[in-house]
Amino acid sequence: MDFVFVDGAHDYQSVRKDTENALRLLRPGGVILWHDYGVAEGVTLCLNELAKNLPLVWLKDTAFACLIR
Repeated sequence: MDFVFVDGAHDYQSVRKDTENALRLLRPGGVILWHDYGVAEGVTLCLNELAKNLPLVWLKDTAFACLIR
């Protein structure tokens, strides 16, 4: 996949599973974009945890976070 948009369930476990699936499918140079970062608690907690090991970036003044692989 070149691009994966994650905006499903907002609980931690669902975001984690959706992210694992997205990472498995993503090609080098591909992009994952998550919605509701900083808005939904489960999304925010999961992405903050993943950001310790992945180069996630918050898109300033939005509810989006992204990863470019």
